[in-house]
Amino acid sequence: MTEVVDTRAELVKLSRILNVDVSELAFLETVGWQALREFRQQATDQFFVAAESRLKNLAAAAKLVPNPVIVKLAPKYFEPRMAAAVASLIDEDKALKLVPKLPVGLMADASVYIDPRRVGPLISKVPIEVAQRLAPILLEREEFITLGQFIDFVTPEMLAGLLPVVDDISLLRIAEVTENKAQLNVIMPLIDDARIGRTIQTAKEAGMLGNAVELLTEVSLEVRGRMVNVAAQQSDSVLDALVHAVHSAGSFAMLLPTTTWMEPQNLARFAKSKAFETADVMKGVVAAADRDDLWAAVVPLVPNFTAAGRREFAAALGNVDGVEKLVDAAAAVPALFPLILPLATDPIKERLAAAVGKLEVSEFERIVQSVIAANALTELLPIVPMLPKAAQERVSDLAANFDPTQMREALVDASENGVLPELLEVAAGMPLAAREQTVGIISDSAEDDDLLGVTLEPDDQQNVWNQLLKLADDVPLPALEQLSQRAAFLPLDGVMPSVLKAAEATNEWTTSFAILSGIHKRAESEGVPLEFTVPARLIQMAAEKASETTDTTDSLWFAKALLAQYAKDDAYAKTFDDTAIHASAAVRGAAESAVQVSMGLIGEGTQPIRSVAAVVPGGKTVTDAVTGAADLATGLASSLFGRAKAASKAVSDAVAPKDPE
Repeated sequence: MTEVVDTRAELVKLSRILNVDVSELAFLETVGWQALREFRQQATDQFFVAAESRLKNLAAAAKLVPNPVIVKLAPKYFEPRMAAAVASLIDEDKALKLVPKLPVGLMADASVYIDPRRVGPLISKVPIEVAQRLAPILLEREEFITLGQFIDFVTPEMLAGLLPVVDDISLLRIAEVTENKAQLNVIMPLIDDARIGRTIQTAKEAGMLGNAVELLTEVSLEVRGRMVNVAAQQSDSVLDALVHAVHSAGSFAMLLPTTTWMEPQNLARFAKSKAFETADVMKGVVAAADRDDLWAAVVPLVPNFTAAGRREFAAALGNVDGVEKLVDAAAAVPALFPLILPLATDPIKERLAAAVGKLEVSEFERIVQSVIAANALTELLPIVPMLPKAAQERVSDLAANFDPTQMREALVDASENGVLPELLEVAAGMPLAAREQTVGIISDSAEDDDLLGVTLEPDDQQNVWNQLLKLADDVPLPALEQLSQRAAFLPLDGVMPSVLKAAEATNEWTTSFAILSGIHKRAESEGVPLEFTVPARLIQMAAEKASETTDTTDSLWFAKALLAQYAKDDAYAKTFDDTAIHASAAVRGAAESAVQVSMGLIGEGTQPIRSVAAVVPGGKTVTDAVTGAADLATGLASSLFGRAKAASKAVSDAVAPKDPE
C-alpha cells in the first residue's frame, strides 16, 4: 500500500509543477515513486533555472519595497506559483518579518507550489503562531501531501504546537504521504498514549486501520513497540480489527518483533485477540516467522494464546516444519524455552519431543534447568516419556538435585495439573537416596495432597502405582511401611488391584507384596478388618511370584499368605484351594472369577484369601449369596469378616455337587 500511496502523491506533486490534471499522468504509475520523485525534483530545478534571473530581480526589488506595501500588493499581483518561487530568494530576515503579516489565504495558496528543499531553513523559523493559523486551512483543503512535504523541515517544538490543531484522521493521512518517513520517529514521541489509543480507535471507525498499519511500519521498533503496547489496551473489537489489518497488509514481519518491547500484561492481552484464533491469521504469523526468521519473537506469544489460538498455531506450524524451528529458537535463549511448553499437547506433542530430543546434550541440559528455574517442570513432563532414553535419564538426574521442599512442590504441582504419573516416572529414574526421600515426601504429604493419584482417571491412577513401584524399588522397608500405612486409608477396592496390576506391569512383585503387607499390618494394628476383591488371574500370578520369594517374614505377609494357601507338598497349584469352596468345574472355569482378600482381624486357621465366582450355578450372584447367608447368620454376619465368611459358605453350598436322587 505504501508504494501505491507514495506513487499517487508524487503524481499529484508533479501535476502541479506541470500545471496539468493528475489524471493525465496516470500512464506514469508503473514507473514507481522513487523515479517519479527524482524526475519531479529535476523538473522543478529546470523551471527554476529557466526563470532564475527574473526571480532574482523580483527578490531584489522586494528588498526595496516596505513590508506593508508588499502585504497590500501581494494578493493582487503575486500569483501563488510565482510567490512560491520568489520565497526562496527573499532575504531571510525580511521574509520572517513579512510572513506573519501576509494573508493566510495567500500563504495557503502558495504552499502547494513551494519547493521545501529551497525554503527548508525558512520553514523551520516561521513563528508557531503563523503555522497554527496556516495549518487548519491546509487541513480543510485536505492538502495532506503539502503538509507531508513540510514535515522534514519543522522543529519538534513546532510539531508539538501543531499537533493539537491536527485531527486524528488528518494525522494518519499526513503520515501516509510524508516524504521523509524518518520524521515520524520525531512526531510520534510527541503524542501521548491517550491520543495514540484514540487515533487507533478513530482509524478503526473510519476504515483506516490500513493507514495505522502503514504508520507502524514506518516508525522505529522502539516507537512501534510503544504504539503496540497502547493498541493492546484498546477494546477487543479494535485490537481484533488491528490484527486482521496487519494480516491483510501482510505485515506480521513488522509486528512480531514488538513482542520483546511489550509489557507482560499487554503482551498477554494482545496474544489473546480472537483474531489469532483464525486459521488464516495464524498461518500469516507462522509464514512471517518462517520467512524472516522471527521465531524468537513468536515464542513469547505462545503461552499467552488462547487454547483455540494455540490449536491454530500448532496446525500452522505443521506447514513449514515450524516445530523444529521454534524449538531451536527457544533453545538458543534457554530462558525462552519454558514459554513454548504449552504446546506440549496433541497434536504436535510427539514432534515437539522429537525436536527437543535432537538438541545437543549441553543445550538440552540448559533448557531443562531453565524449565526448572521457571517452575515449569509440569509443562515439560508430557513429552519426557517420548524423549530418548539418555535425555530421560538426564531429567531424572536433575530432579534428583531437588531439596525436599522443591520435590514436594513439584509433586503437588504435578498432581494438580494431571501429570503426576509422568513426574513419578522421572523420579523412578533417580538414584536410590533421592527415591527414598521422594517416597518419604509422598507418605508425609498424602494426608494433605493427592500424591497417590486417588482423584485421577482409572488408567492414570494405575500408572501412578506402576511408577510408585518402580520408585520404591529397593527402598528400605521403613519407607515402604510408611507409604503402605498412607495407602491403607485409600479406597482399597481400587488400590489393591492397582498394586497387583502394577506388579504385573513392572515385575516389581517384591515391592508390591511389601506394600500390601504394610496395609495389612496397619489394618491389624488399628483393629479394622479390610476386604477387597481382585481378579483371580492376578492372585494366581502373585502366588506364582510368591512361590519364588524366599523372604516370608512378616514384612511380606501377603506373599506368605499366598504361599500358605497355594503351595501343596512344595508344588505350586494353579487351582484354588478347596478348603474355602469346593473345587468344582463350574468355579474353575468361570471366565471372570474373583478372589476375595481379607486383612486385619483374621483369626487363627482362617484363610485370608479365598475364591468367589462372579456368578454361581443357578443364576445366583455373589451378592445374592452373601445377602441370603447374612440373613441366616448370627452376630458374625454383622462384621466384614463375618459377612465374608458367610459369603464363602454360601458360594460353597451353591456350587457343591448334588447327590443323585
